[in-house]
Amino acid sequence: MNIEDCIIRIIKETGLSRKELQNRVNQNKDAFSGFISYKKALFIIAKELCVDLNYS
Repeated sequence: MNIEDCIIRIIKETGLSRKELQNRVNQNKDAFSGFISYKKALFIIAKELCVDLNYS
């Protein structure tokens, strides 16, 4: 699953706006001092929000 697919799935399943999701990704990356990728930050957020990104 590519990054855009992950973003769309999280938005659809949570009702977050793209801007809200972007802010959460940035906060997550900052919490890890930038040592995680954008996609890994998305997966962490998805897990926190109970969104399964492991299926297509």
